[in-house]
Amino acid sequence: MGADPNAPRVYGPDTVRLPSVYHPEDSPKVQDKPVGYEVIEVEPKAGWSPRTDLEEGEVRRILSDAKKQLVRRKQIRRPEWPLEKNGFHCLAYPLRVFWSLFCMAIAWAILMPIFLLFVPTPDTSEVFYWFARVPGALFPLVLMGVSWSFLRQVLRLGLDGDRGPAPWLFDFEFRTILRSGIMFVLTFLAGPIFLAIGAVWFLVNAGTLGTFDRVLIWQLVLAGGVLWAFLLATADAEDSFSAIHLSAVVRQIRLQGWPAVFFPVVGGLSLGAFCYLWIRIWATAGPRDGGGSWMLHVLLGIGALLFWTFLLRWYGIQRYWRRRNGLELRPEEAELVDADTPRGADILPAP
Repeated sequence: MGADPNAPRVYGPDTVRLPSVYHPEDSPKVQDKPVGYEVIEVEPKAGWSPRTDLEEGEVRRILSDAKKQLVRRKQIRRPEWPLEKNGFHCLAYPLRVFWSLFCMAIAWAILMPIFLLFVPTPDTSEVFYWFARVPGALFPLVLMGVSWSFLRQVLRLGLDGDRGPAPWLFDFEFRTILRSGIMFVLTFLAGPIFLAIGAVWFLVNAGTLGTFDRVLIWQLVLAGGVLWAFLLATADAEDSFSAIHLSAVVRQIRLQGWPAVFFPVVGGLSLGAFCYLWIRIWATAGPRDGGGSWMLHVLLGIGALLFWTFLLRWYGIQRYWRRRNGLELRPEEAELVDADTPRGADILPAP
């Protein structure tokens, strides 16, 4: 049976009855229904502001972060350095890092004469003098580490297709500098040192040099430079000291193709020529040259570093585009090639 509509309604204790016609004075009040929290109005203190809820240092940090983000957004909107596609486009890249190259050239020109003072002479060839002058070897080791770390970073940015900020000379950890310096020395001791010793021995004992003698010395120097560049490129590609041997060089040629041959050859020839000219300028410098030999070293260093920066940027960019186009093998693909390639077969892929 349905409920009687005329029967009186029963309301519970939590029910608020409203009249059929609403009047503002009949609206329910807070005090009509108890609540769990009591609201107390407090007059604000003198000098109060919403910022006093946070510490002043925290507010400054937030504003500083906001300003930095705004600056970054403005920098992103600026036109970026266009990504190079060939060697011609890479010619302008050394100009972006000219200041770093200039500092390295000045450092080489200043520190190398100091290092030569520590080199034992025939009059001081005893073991005691060698041990006493060992600390002088730290100068070229650190300088080699800084220079090679910088050039490796140039190659790495090109390999990644990075068109952002250029590498900075003083933005490397000491561990990175030390590792690069040791890599530079070990690759020289792994083979090029014997060619260098042969060239020096022939130069000292050949007497008056003729045309044939000079050609032979140049061949030894350039061959040593090419071998040094091959070992350096391989050690950098595998980032391991255990890769400083000829089988690792062959493995990188299989992985990269013709760039692993062309760029080390060009870089090695320039490296050998640079070392020969560097030593020859010091050997022929007289006490009354008025600093001319020092200026020649600075100019030679700047020219060599400009060329090597361009070459390594081109090397990295070339490998980047070859990877994008599927022309460079990955390590796992090279292992399959090693398993399927018969001994004595051609290992150089077509350009």
